[in-house]
Amino acid sequence: MTTLRKLRANQENARASTGPKSAAGKARAAGNARRHGLAVPIWSDRALAANADALTHDIAGSGASVQLLELSRPVAEAQIEVIRVSQSRRDLFNALLSKRLEGPEEFAQALSDIAKQIDTIDRYEKRSLSRRKSAIRAFDNALR
Repeated sequence: MTTLRKLRANQENARASTGPKSAAGKARAAGNARRHGLAVPIWSDRALAANADALTHDIAGSGASVQLLELSRPVAEAQIEVIRVSQSRRDLFNALLSKRLEGPEEFAQALSDIAKQIDTIDRYEKRSLSRRKSAIRAFDNALR
């Protein structure tokens, strides 16, 4: 059982850990997701939107109803997002490998420098895979 002292300490810590308080801090935090370009909806990029639209029609099949197209759209969106995240990771590693690094120590240091970006991309990937899985389940359930 949690003691009253521990409960109060937890509540104080929670109050101190609720994110930025100032307008400048909130603005800076709001820009974090945009830094990698992965938080931007695919429908705001014409090329990605065209790919998602084509994939939507491929998933639904030829002559699909409007309802089936609406159910296949989230699946296509999530798949395009998974591809975009994978490409972002590939670009990051290609940039690292294109550098002229002398020896394993320099390579290890360069890899350490991009570790935070890799971690961020991993979080985006997990979210994208989860969205795709949920969208596929909803699509499958609707077909039954």
